[in-house]
Amino acid sequence: MVAGSIHKKTSQTTHFNGRQLADRFEELFQIWKKETLLYSDGDKILGHPAYRKMIALGKPAVPLMLQKLKDDPHFLFDALTVITGEDPIPESHSGRLLKMAEDWLAWGIKNGYDIR
Repeated sequence: MVAGSIHKKTSQTTHFNGRQLADRFEELFQIWKKETLLYSDGDKILGHPAYRKMIALGKPAVPLMLQKLKDDPHFLFDALTVITGEDPIPESHSGRLLKMAEDWLAWGIKNGYDIR
């Protein structure tokens, strides 16, 4: 599974099985990454259709997003906030990609995601 060793300790139900979800998330992530690489406009980056579709995957995609933050930090913070209703990033870390990723990974551990 793409999510590696990050998973929620309780099971989630989705219309995708684990492999399908991981594959769909990875497909959307790569499209989003490629098509927004040169964008500087945050609204275009976060409003991209592939980003919106990643959000639409819902809570089952959270471990996949956390894995991305761990392995290859990208701006998945807004997606995580929309899905979880949480925002663990203190204002002092705003705009600091690695710190923001660390904040979300700490949130993941606190909320039952096994992050190794």
